[in-house]
Amino acid sequence: MKRELTKLRRFYLIQLDDSKVIKIAGRQRMYSQKLVKGILAAQHDPSQQDTYLKEVESILEAWITCHQALQFGNEEMGIGPVQSAVIDSMFYDISPYQKQMSVAVQSAVDGQSGG
Repeated sequence: MKRELTKLRRFYLIQLDDSKVIKIAGRQRMYSQKLVKGILAAQHDPSQQDTYLKEVESILEAWITCHQALQFGNEEMGIGPVQSAVIDSMFYDISPYQKQMSVAVQSAVDGQSGG
């Protein structure tokens, strides 16, 4: 009986960790959409440009934090680092694109805000 409870507890903890990772990945996806929407809104509404750009900067920071948490873990978010060579290699494969998007968004913010 104790053995079955240990297995059940372990399964539950794995499921709990998986749900946290899925939640953070979903949040990161939402942030990527908000980044694009915010940049476009800033370009099309000059009267609110500063407001949009401040929001975009904040979203960019959150997007990067989520990405780093998914890859390296984050105690505050309750997830550990990647424990799979396959997933780790996927992060490696997408890292140039993640970096490129970060730089592009920051450049857009700096260019539009004059900073």
